[in-house]
Amino acid sequence: METTEIINVISRGEDRRQQFKADMTNADAFSAEIVAFSNTACGSILIGVNDDGSVRGLSGADLARLNQLVSNAASQNVRPAVNTLTDNVPHPNGTVMVVSIADGISKPYMDKNGTILVNNGSDKRRSTFCAVSVNAKLDRSLTSRASALEALKSKQAKSRCMGSFAMFI
Repeated sequence: METTEIINVISRGEDRRQQFKADMTNADAFSAEIVAFSNTACGSILIGVNDDGSVRGLSGADLARLNQLVSNAASQNVRPAVNTLTDNVPHPNGTVMVVSIADGISKPYMDKNGTILVNNGSDKRRSTFCAVSVNAKLDRSLTSRASALEALKSKQAKSRCMGSFAMFI
């Protein structure tokens, strides 16, 4: 990502696909962000940017610390582990770290406590879905969203929401 592109991205503000963080120091809090993006849709976390869109920038020491934090959060605090990509982008007010998170293929993703989170607008929320994940095994035999929802209802009725998995269609 180039400087002009980061300026354009920041000017659009936060939404379900991009979050601003002035700084991150807690791997558990960062892993919650990763879980929500992985479960909902791909997205980016811009570190070094305040919630109002102003850029505070990051020092070299910040970047080294954050690279370690991102790596640890994605591999040790998210189940299953997630691969993230980081890009350090120069900005007139300092460097911004862009952490890119792909849409997960092994949903649902959970934090180390088993909490499933999803993005809802520019916020993250605990998932309110229960019981089953209609994923690759069932999806191959289902030809439409309606039939997938019918399969979910059938499975939920049988399981009475005993599982801790979320459904993502």
